[in-house]
Amino acid sequence: MNNSQFDLDFERIEIKHFSDCKNISLDVAVMEKTNLGTVIPMEIGWKDIGSWSQLWDYSTKDKLGNVTKGNIFTKNSKNCFFRSEERLIVGINLEDIIVVETNDAVLIVDRFSTQEIKKVIEILKKKNYKESYEHSKVYRPWGYFTTLVEDKNWKVKKIVVNPNSSLSSQLHKKRSEHWTVVNGSAEVEVDGNISILNKNQSTYIPINCKHRLSNPNNSILTLIEVQNGDYLGEDDIIRFEDIYGRKNNFQENNDFSKNTEDE
Repeated sequence: MNNSQFDLDFERIEIKHFSDCKNISLDVAVMEKTNLGTVIPMEIGWKDIGSWSQLWDYSTKDKLGNVTKGNIFTKNSKNCFFRSEERLIVGINLEDIIVVETNDAVLIVDRFSTQEIKKVIEILKKKNYKESYEHSKVYRPWGYFTTLVEDKNWKVKKIVVNPNSSLSSQLHKKRSEHWTVVNGSAEVEVDGNISILNKNQSTYIPINCKHRLSNPNNSILTLIEVQNGDYLGEDDIIRFEDIYGRKNNFQENNDFSKNTEDE
């Protein structure tokens, strides 16, 4: 905590020491050991749901015992849990199966084996699966970005900037960027030159070019960013100025880490 930093209205814990802490629940790590807390029983109908199977237990089901949320079509399936964030899920002749579709991955597991998920996640981390440590949708103080598609040397992102918000003044040593506005209008600063981009207009940001993206309006700004380069990690950034107090996190020795922040 002595090495933590304040970021807007929350506190960022120093990452190295925090990562060394055991991955255990708050009640075991803190509440069972403190003499400063008081526990008061309260009947409010709250359930401690710790698995997808428990979520199925407490959810409203159809006449065949299925729980569905999102774009779901089922036939001859019973006692299943289906959840879709975007894509259509079709379940045929299934029983006691859990299917969860997100932007990052699709989970398919027997309803009575959901406790195995934690073990599988640890295996995925050891095998360095990107999905085990990085989400495709990442929130920032100015808004969020979603990775739509990527390959070895290119990546496409959707960037949404909140009204009257601004990304940091920055440059990238490993990649170039091409921005196309699809909704709203953007103020773009490139090497000291400021321009306004409206819907369907675009600009190119070369490698090692100091730039800044801002939304000076009272409405949401949405743009598509296409990255090209030998390295597309989120830590390839030199930050010069930031209204949110974030510091530069680019490593001059190019020893990029996975747990750093972009933009």
